[in-house]
Amino acid sequence: MFKACAENGVHYFDLTGEPDFVMQMIQENSAAAIRSKAIMISSCGFDSVPSDLCTYLAVKELKRISPGSEVGLVQGIFSGIKGGYSGGTLASMMELMEKPRKHVQAIMSNHYILSPIYRPKASKHILDCRER
Repeated sequence: MFKACAENGVHYFDLTGEPDFVMQMIQENSAAAIRSKAIMISSCGFDSVPSDLCTYLAVKELKRISPGSEVGLVQGIFSGIKGGYSGGTLASMMELMEKPRKHVQAIMSNHYILSPIYRPKASKHILDCRER
């Protein structure tokens, strides 16, 4: 689906949160998406939206109360959440388990794996975004 949309100029939006899958789709299809002017958006489900929104609001508030401050790594922790895995998530997990351990560790430990901008010198500010 991702490839077909990228090649045909159709915008794509999904809720996947699996960084390995998203990284692979970007690597394989970004040139086609750029040529066709397709907008490709992943990570719009629960895996991403609450943490991204919480991070955005926390950083915005930090900059409001402390103008000029720099923000480094932000970690969010959710608790008390009930749910399960979808078939797609389970399939992605199984596929990831078949890959070499170093590959999996490199992906899961790189906070910037999907970002075109790498910021290795991020400071260690940690904001707690726990569900209350």
